[in-house]
Amino acid sequence: MPLLCIGLSAFQIIVTYALPLNPLLHYAIFVSAVSTLIFLTGPVDRSAAPGLTRLRRGVTWTWAAASVMAGAYFIARFPSTTMRWPLVDELSALDLACGVIFLAAAFEATRRTVGWVLMAVMGVSLGYALFGHLTEGLFYHRPLAWTEVIDHLVFTGNGLFGAPIAVAATYVYVFVLFGTALEVSGGGDFLFRAASALTGRTRGGPAKVAVISSALYGSITGSPTANVMTKGLFTIPMMKRSGIRGEVAGAIESVASTGGALLPPVMGSAAFLMAELTGIDYLDILMAALVPALLFYCGLMAQVHFGAVKDGLEPEESEGVSALQTFREGGHHLLPL
Repeated sequence: MPLLCIGLSAFQIIVTYALPLNPLLHYAIFVSAVSTLIFLTGPVDRSAAPGLTRLRRGVTWTWAAASVMAGAYFIARFPSTTMRWPLVDELSALDLACGVIFLAAAFEATRRTVGWVLMAVMGVSLGYALFGHLTEGLFYHRPLAWTEVIDHLVFTGNGLFGAPIAVAATYVYVFVLFGTALEVSGGGDFLFRAASALTGRTRGGPAKVAVISSALYGSITGSPTANVMTKGLFTIPMMKRSGIRGEVAGAIESVASTGGALLPPVMGSAAFLMAELTGIDYLDILMAALVPALLFYCGLMAQVHFGAVKDGLEPEESEGVSALQTFREGGHHLLPL
């Protein structure tokens, strides 16, 4: 498992910045590897009966093997899988099998990570493509053979390997990898300590620490969930110890973490999708998003401050290090940003 993660990360960095591949081949390898990781890293229900646990493990390994085989077939058939005329050149039986496996793996990976709702939406969309010719009026379309649907969804850039996967495989992955590397190297802890040194001695200081640290951390991860799971473990108890009610502490952390998806540069991958779909320069989108994001956090900081004043919370006496010393010790973490 670690080797697969390391290999995927190295592959993404090399292909994105040094040796670009054919886009369709790149996205197929990416989807195959990510699907395999999803299947192999999913939670295991330890409370289930041993026989059921073994069955589930066998099904999981089958899905993982199928994902690997689909990606390997795509590589082995290169360049014919990417240089053919879509919807004109006929697909072989193995091509169709590869396409079916890719779609089935995408459905199952979606179910395991997001849930049944999005999988149901995907199923309805696929069903409409196959059976929409049976409807009448506005929703009618010409009959499509299932081979034509597979061809369009898997062997062109308009289906499974469309704009969302293109953005994930080129921009999002490397930014999330960067954020993870920064967190592991101590950057996340530095951002927390810097926020604490700057605002920890003011009214509602712990809540302001939560807001600033969540904003800084969210700007490099783009994931509200990851933000809450990492910073919330420290900031929520800290706010409660300072006298802030538990429900208020949780609300502050959740709002601050959610705002991290609005703050450049990652913005929960939204900026990359906007640049890809609209053709607007990525830096222009970042500049347009910066002011609303800063206003969002200014409003949140004002709410936290006046809420602390209303509740009579006094500044805490702290013996922590100064902001200057904090930046002197960990300021190098800001260089990659």
